[in-house]
Amino acid sequence: MFTICSEIPLPGFCWYRGIAFDGCQYYLTFRCACKIAVLDCDFRLIELVKTRRIYTAICYDPKRDCFWAASDACRSTLFKLDHCLREIDRLAVCLENHSLFTGVSFCCDTGRLLVAAGNSLVEVDPERDTVCLLREEGKHALILSAICLPPYIMFCVLRGCKPYIVLLTHTGALLAEEQIPSVGAVDAILQDPCRPNSCGLFLLTDKHGCYPYLLKATLEEQICSKLRPCSQELRCMHRTPCRPCRQSACDDVLESIALQEAAIAHILNAEGEKLQKSTEISTSISELLEVNASVQETLWYATFLERVLSDKLNTLQGMCCCVPAPWCGFWDCGDSPWQWGIE
Repeated sequence: MFTICSEIPLPGFCWYRGIAFDGCQYYLTFRCACKIAVLDCDFRLIELVKTRRIYTAICYDPKRDCFWAASDACRSTLFKLDHCLREIDRLAVCLENHSLFTGVSFCCDTGRLLVAAGNSLVEVDPERDTVCLLREEGKHALILSAICLPPYIMFCVLRGCKPYIVLLTHTGALLAEEQIPSVGAVDAILQDPCRPNSCGLFLLTDKHGCYPYLLKATLEEQICSKLRPCSQELRCMHRTPCRPCRQSACDDVLESIALQEAAIAHILNAEGEKLQKSTEISTSISELLEVNASVQETLWYATFLERVLSDKLNTLQGMCCCVPAPWCGFWDCGDSPWQWGIE
């Protein structure tokens, strides 16, 4: 069905869960963190964007110029994100099994979303709010990821402990399937944007659960010759820069206060060591007095800076509602102002 060409290591030792490409950058979600890693076209890390909750599967929708993401904390819900990765809407998807969404992909030919939920593969229309079942695997199977490759649909399914790649028609009829013996679970599948004929694939996986990488693969010529290019325009080059929200700005100011406090602690520790050393090697009272005066001057400036930082922290507490990171998007699917702060 396809041939694996090479491996592309990804930055960090994190467990990535989903991947998307908007025409300019790659976006990778973390399995256990309220962040999305933004990478350039050479897979170099650009920034880590803080998100409202932990997202798993993610895809880019060029028709609506947005992202669609799923979260394990919110079953049967797809979240619509703008290009700054802020939530702007949500879509409730009613399924009988109420399974977690493990994969999501945009279908260029229909403008709909392909969603993997447990052992089911469904097609969702965000505008009409309709759901169509395309395929249902066995009771103990788990569909990990899926992608639309018009006129085909491809997904990775875990049957027992063995991963399989399955190829379907656009109506859900089985065309081919094969086991992947040398690769673990494929968490996400993405078309290689650098291949003009759309025959390239990226398979997101990991080694030993802690070394994330992409497998670069090429589809067989028989499949590749029938693929249709996506007609939707990627509009990432025409966007306005993202403006940070109030909570993000508060986080940055709070981080700067913490860094300055750490610097003051190092300075005071150095002054203490200087005073201790001077008492050991000094031979006259005048030398001790000079060292003491120097330490007192440093302490005066440190005390003044502490007062400034205290005033800054008091001002920050009046403007922001800061919550520890472990609560982020894990327990609550609502929009509590206590949890997320005032924006």
